[in-house]
Amino acid sequence: MSRCLLVSVFLSMILLTGCGSPNPAANSQPVAKPANAMVGIWKLVLSEDTVKMAPPGTKLPEITMTFNEDGTYEGRAKFDGKDSTLSGTYTLKDRALHMVTKLENGKPATSPDFDITLDSDLKAFSSPGGDGTGKMVKQ
Repeated sequence: MSRCLLVSVFLSMILLTGCGSPNPAANSQPVAKPANAMVGIWKLVLSEDTVKMAPPGTKLPEITMTFNEDGTYEGRAKFDGKDSTLSGTYTLKDRALHMVTKLENGKPATSPDFDITLDSDLKAFSSPGGDGTGKMVKQ
């Protein structure tokens, strides 16, 4: 009887061994692609000095940018009662952000490309040409 039990256990082990995947990687979870730090909505946060310098009753600018996973972006600005839009493409390598504006208010862009360095936490950057007026902050 013990010999019969030993053979049964041995055969079961052989059969169960074939049930697993021949490729161990096939049973593991897929490796997640690192998240693109730019993807999401970014808003202008004005510096305290900029806010203090504004005359009383002044409507401060509102700027929002949306960066998409596919390397495109859209921006909207409200300033002096005017709405403006822009759109284009971007690349991010480490902390270096390169932006190419394709359209301004629906027309071909005339502005130059921007090269910006993100803060070390990748959650903010100084507004291009802003001279300390504020930062774009990820929401």
